[in-house]
Amino acid sequence: MEYKQREAFYLLKIIAAAIDGGCVEIPTDNFDWDNLFQLTVMHKVEGLAYAGLAQTSGLPDEVLNRFAEAYKLSVFTEYVQHSEGVKLLRLMEKNGIDCLPLKGWVIKPLYPQPALRSMCDIDILIKKPQSAAVKNLMVSMGYTVESFGSNPDVYIKKPIMNIEIHNALIRDKTDHFATAWDRAVLKDGRSHTYLMTDEDYYIFLLAHLRKHFFGSGTGVRSVTDVWVYLKNYESTLDWAYIKEKLSDSGIWEFDRRIYALCLCWFAGAEKTPEVEEYEEKILFSAAYGAGETAAKNAVVSDINSTVGVKNTFFKKTIYLLRLMFPGVSVMSASYPFVKSCSLLLPAAWVLRGFKSLFFRKEAVKSTFSNVLEINNDELNGMNDK
Repeated sequence: MEYKQREAFYLLKIIAAAIDGGCVEIPTDNFDWDNLFQLTVMHKVEGLAYAGLAQTSGLPDEVLNRFAEAYKLSVFTEYVQHSEGVKLLRLMEKNGIDCLPLKGWVIKPLYPQPALRSMCDIDILIKKPQSAAVKNLMVSMGYTVESFGSNPDVYIKKPIMNIEIHNALIRDKTDHFATAWDRAVLKDGRSHTYLMTDEDYYIFLLAHLRKHFFGSGTGVRSVTDVWVYLKNYESTLDWAYIKEKLSDSGIWEFDRRIYALCLCWFAGAEKTPEVEEYEEKILFSAAYGAGETAAKNAVVSDINSTVGVKNTFFKKTIYLLRLMFPGVSVMSASYPFVKSCSLLLPAAWVLRGFKSLFFRKEAVKSTFSNVLEINNDELNGMNDK
């Protein structure tokens, strides 16, 4: 493996040290520090890595300096993002725009230092009728409109600012977050700035993690977010409510596995085979499996695109039939005569079938095998987007 297990598990130790304020021992026997650094970049936890290593005595200067430079960049980025975010939320409040910050903006203050939790963009939920007013506000702040009219609207200000304005949240089987505004609470002293309840934010955190887990993949940072959130709120959360909502959405079992994974990574609990399966996908997929994961989940998304069919076997069958018998627009690229006369489409299918049978037999077998191996959890996970 390009990223060795030794460096990956050491990364977990230094993240735990950064969160809890402990120290880690320096590994011996030609430990690959460059490998570790690249792994932290891949998982976007460079700041956490530095904080976990900073209290370690005897670390080579060149190693610590490399992580220190990454941490300094994190601090600068945090300063700019925080300043811009505060300014935007104040202007939304002043202009009567109902807004609800999401994701990194909410979780960052729970870390020992906000800069330890990197954030690619600032996510804010608004009410869709106010989208145009937000657009005008963003332009007045010097942002460029990257996309508008979908979900989310995206605004850019170079060199580092990226703001995503959402008009709807993640969908699950029960559409719990379609009514998010009904449960949102006003922030103290504000008239238009809202927060989720602690329980709803935890549900959102898990639903969002699950979407990425069964989508293009997710990394160490997302699991660390869950652990940090639990360290702050676990004892005060209404777990009966959380279990009910996650169970209704089909996410409770996933939540329990992520919870068990957190205990293994950050509290020394024993691993089960189920936890090891999740560990493998999360800890290593960001390093060298993201492309394969994304490709697989593009297939999952196509399978789920079959409207009105709930049975997994029938979904897969319809998907494979579509692969075997493409329409005119697809077939005409390889067989131009189809474009001239669509009645010849079956003849093109026969020619394509013979070509696949004699020249692409292994690829066809692999495709069928991969589709048949996709399980219900993976299909349901993609449905929860």
